[in-house]
Amino acid sequence: MVLNKREKYLGIGMAVAVGVLVLDYWVLTPFFDSWDAAQKADQTAMLAITKGNNMIAQQKRLAPTWQQILQRGLPGSASAAESQTLHAVADWSQTAGLSLISLKSERTTQEPPFQVIGLGVSASGTMQGVTRFIWALEKSPIPLRINELKVNSRKDGTDDLLLTISLSTLCMPDVQDKPAKPASGGMQ
Repeated sequence: MVLNKREKYLGIGMAVAVGVLVLDYWVLTPFFDSWDAAQKADQTAMLAITKGNNMIAQQKRLAPTWQQILQRGLPGSASAAESQTLHAVADWSQTAGLSLISLKSERTTQEPPFQVIGLGVSASGTMQGVTRFIWALEKSPIPLRINELKVNSRKDGTDDLLLTISLSTLCMPDVQDKPAKPASGGMQ
């Protein structure tokens, strides 16, 4: 069978088209898919590095405060930590010009090696008093965390606010309070 010039060109064109499709299916598409996956993995790794660097910077920034807390020592019992915090909150509210409505203990949880003591505070006063009180909480030498904060107006159109805060503080449970572990492997 003899092919004329036109048929030869059509055959070559078809062979090239099939070759390009096979090349695309077996080489180019997998290459570009793996390229995209590598780009996404690179972005994820860069995000993890940035997050790690931010955490290291935060640790360096907070290290002096943590050292100060460790030097003063965390209270050894939940009752000591609770008492310390309740007295401090009462003092700060009085200094800020707030009237305490309630100051009560909430739940205590374990987050080894710490014990987390929850406290609820309700107070009323002016915006300036609320601001001063929150600032005192923020700058506290006691390890405090504001878990929830609500500020409501008691009367519309006046500077009479109701402040409700859920706080938590830490303590290091006494080692003496824990029962001694029995020695393992030995005769009794």
